[in-house]
Amino acid sequence: KRKQNGFIKSNFDNELEESVNQLQQSHSKAIAQPQQSCSSAKERKKKRKKEIKKEVYGTFNNVYLVNSEYSNCLEKYGELTTRMAIEELSGYKESTGKQYKSDYAAMIRWVFKTILDAQSKQQTTLRSYQDIEFRPREAVSIYDKLSGDENKND
Repeated sequence: KRKQNGFIKSNFDNELEESVNQLQQSHSKAIAQPQQSCSSAKERKKKRKKEIKKEVYGTFNNVYLVNSEYSNCLEKYGELTTRMAIEELSGYKESTGKQYKSDYAAMIRWVFKTILDAQSKQQTTLRSYQDIEFRPREAVSIYDKLSGDENKND
């Protein structure tokens, strides 16, 4: 037992005091750690993003899709329309500098609509031309007309 500040301290008191100091230190570290845990949360989010491997598509290599997103587009719209949509989005992103959080969402939201509208207009135009009957005309040169006119006058 030791006497300190007028009080008698035992070994138990010293151990208790050390335990309290250790708890206070660990508590102060725990209070300071939320900033670190936020950065680690950001790091975890980045790791998850890295784990989800996106494939690169488009002429300008700027359309990013997960394999499941690409296969969903193939199932819903077919290969030709999906490829056209990817090229449309790739060209748009390259020419405007626009970036999307999700290229898949952009494709679903507006790119496929643009492609399908253009295809329906093209089919309507083709149908209207198919209804017109084209008859080939005889090709007659000016020389033939002139020479034919002269023969009639003789």
